[in-house]
Amino acid sequence: MTEGLAEFSQSLKVGTVLPAAVVMLFPKETYTHVMTSVEVPEGAKWVEPGFPEPLLFESNERPAAIGGWPENTPFPSTDTLADFKQDCKSAGLEIPEAKKFVLVCGSEFKAYSLWDDGTVTELSIIPAQEKAARLDEQHGVLRDRKVSIVGCGSLGSKVAAMMARAGVGRFLLVDDDLLLPDNLVRHDLDWRDVGTHKAESVARRIQLVNPLAKCELRKHRLGGQESSGSIETLITSLSKSDLIVDCTADPSVFNYLCAAVAVGQKALLWAEVFAGGFGGMIARSRPGLDPDPARIRQIIENWWRERGHKTEKPAVDYGSTSDEPMVADDADVSVIAAHAARMGIDLLIPREPSAYPDSVYMIGLSKSGIFESAFETYPINVGQPAAPERETTANPDEAAAELLKITQLLTEHKDEDSSGAADSQTPTA
Repeated sequence: MTEGLAEFSQSLKVGTVLPAAVVMLFPKETYTHVMTSVEVPEGAKWVEPGFPEPLLFESNERPAAIGGWPENTPFPSTDTLADFKQDCKSAGLEIPEAKKFVLVCGSEFKAYSLWDDGTVTELSIIPAQEKAARLDEQHGVLRDRKVSIVGCGSLGSKVAAMMARAGVGRFLLVDDDLLLPDNLVRHDLDWRDVGTHKAESVARRIQLVNPLAKCELRKHRLGGQESSGSIETLITSLSKSDLIVDCTADPSVFNYLCAAVAVGQKALLWAEVFAGGFGGMIARSRPGLDPDPARIRQIIENWWRERGHKTEKPAVDYGSTSDEPMVADDADVSVIAAHAARMGIDLLIPREPSAYPDSVYMIGLSKSGIFESAFETYPINVGQPAAPERETTANPDEAAAELLKITQLLTEHKDEDSSGAADSQTPTA
């Protein structure tokens, strides 16, 4: 019994029988029925709002019925199907052709399987949970927020699922890659999704944990060889999000996202797991509060140099099949994903003041490099945003023309420099 069905059933009149549908879920040891819809007179239809849409296509739907049973009347006999139907008829209920039948008597529920061999089985009822606040009131605003996740690999899939559980209501997922069996060592998806587009299956994952969430998909490799027109369209879509999250650790993708946040004046959050899994980084750029993302990236590089280290190479392509071993495990990626998701939620609410006084954090997972111990963290103060050179009035036509110019420049540079090395430093727009 879901909360929605329990509430709907209280409006069911005694002696009324309505056709319905149940979805059957088949774990190994148990099978569970969920009533997903009820046909209401005059053409209306009640639909369970909390049932994930993907399961409607992946599970077996069976005809069912629900009826109002009179109080102070014994429930029907289950000795035989004939006895069951006769008792129902005596109580004024005609059973339609259905395999599952639910009786409602006040606040009490009974459920039955009606078999073709003339037998009846009473099913156990799992009562509806009492309504309880499982997230604080601030999280309520997340249902109206839109987050773009660029890169649906191991890091991106985990960030997306965490944000969905937190209540984020809209997503734009950008990735053109397929999920392969070797990806499963770190990815939030599993064998049921092997061979599918990562963006499609991450959308399914989101809706399984937050059925009310809506997902848009772009099977697109931002920074690849697509035309400038395609990139312009994607950047425009990204710029309409409340938050853009870069989970690719790809400098060329980062440059395109710099263009998107410049056009939309939206926040950018990016995260990286360092090669070897000994640590990672999360960073944000908030319009009007932080320097622009390209400037913050330069500050990070200078921070490494001041400490006598090269910028740590990210473990790019978290589902990689490259020759270089990727030894960061699922726990390493999950820790950085969790920090990124928490900072993203802080941005979306937004909390004032932020729970994160600094906009960049280096997070150690083991003793290596600059980290003297596990869980050692270095915050980086990036300072204030640069003062605007002049006041301007936003003009949609000028903004569109500027966006087209930026995307053409970035695309031309990508075509000229086809090496695509993960540690190459491409010019910033």
